[in-house]
Amino acid sequence: MAAVAAPDRMELNINDDAGPAPLISQPQPAGTVRQSFITTLCTVFCPYATAYSVIFAIAMVNIVVFIITVGLAKGDSNKFACVLYKAGAIDSYDLKYNYEIHRLFAHMFLHASKEHIMGNMAMLCLFGFEVEKQIGHT
Repeated sequence: MAAVAAPDRMELNINDDAGPAPLISQPQPAGTVRQSFITTLCTVFCPYATAYSVIFAIAMVNIVVFIITVGLAKGDSNKFACVLYKAGAIDSYDLKYNYEIHRLFAHMFLHASKEHIMGNMAMLCLFGFEVEKQIGHT
């Protein structure tokens, strides 16, 4: 029997036609890695998400309203509270005595901080897409 020489290094080749696998992976462009990460998150947490879903539309409206309210406040926390109130934050006095019924609907799209909107949108996606899948969106 002839002795077989041992390889200098161990390589795992799944597809022999592709040639030897590189020992050090080449760096990916930042946009590619980020897109891959976002795509993975969406696939794991929102597998039924589409651009035509009602949940996606609600999330986009929430994000746009948050950006507008933050822009109007210009970084001032006291001014931000005033912007939220004027935009329709729920106030029982105005609702009961001034008949500002729009506050029952408008407050659902207002968020007080980045953490607040991120948490709400995460829960909306986690549960909303599954509910929409079960009952439909039209």
